[in-house]
Amino acid sequence: YLWQTLSLHQHTPLSHQMQPLNFFCEPCIMPVCCDCTVIDHKESKGHIVVNVDEAMKKYTPIVEQTLSDIRQEKSNIVDKRAALEAAQDDLDRIQKDLTRQVRSVFDSIREILDEREKELYDASEAEIERKREVLDGHIKTLGERDTMLNTEFNELQKAKDDKDISLIFTGHKSAREALAKKVYVPTNSTKGFSVTFQFSSRADSVIKQNVANLGDII
Repeated sequence: YLWQTLSLHQHTPLSHQMQPLNFFCEPCIMPVCCDCTVIDHKESKGHIVVNVDEAMKKYTPIVEQTLSDIRQEKSNIVDKRAALEAAQDDLDRIQKDLTRQVRSVFDSIREILDEREKELYDASEAEIERKREVLDGHIKTLGERDTMLNTEFNELQKAKDDKDISLIFTGHKSAREALAKKVYVPTNSTKGFSVTFQFSSRADSVIKQNVANLGDII
């Protein structure tokens, strides 16, 4: 602005249009003509009027310094912007690294959990199968005894119906011997059997708490 006001091509006051602007009023920061120095810009009224050439000589270094300061500030802005953009790139890299680290930790935990889960499934399946075989064995034993008792019953019943005294006594003896041969089926195989199967999580709550508090971003 100051540089522009020093231009000799400023508009001449309307009352002095034919006069050149050879003077400069420092307080008003504007070029003035000769008549203005004795009318509107009197030194007695606090105005300080100097020759335009003197003003140019005086203020040119100041203006040059201002221009230099602006250039320096613009250079600083460029440097700071470059630094900020580099910092943004660093943030992107850091974010990717953090994401990779977090994913790696939790992937390893998930892998361990999956392996342990499979182990427990396999163990439970094996235990159930073992118990199933025991039950199947008991069922087979009971079936064989039921078949034997049916045979004894039918033979004894037929001898009775036929009034065959000989077969009655031999059939009775055979039936009593069959009844004397007890089969053993454990009580826990027929009563409350399911209560012996349950999953013991043991450190479940501790593991959950540890996982819930796993890791920090520092």
